[in-house]
Amino acid sequence: HWNVVNWHDSPNQSLLDRIEELKVIINQMG
Repeated sequence: HWNVVNWHDSPNQSLLDRIEELKVIINQMG
């Protein structure tokens, strides 16, 4: 799900995107 390229292009925004994706994954697991 995570885009490593975006991580290098915009670390801060990508970190936020990863956190949001983690929240979605956790919600799906719950």
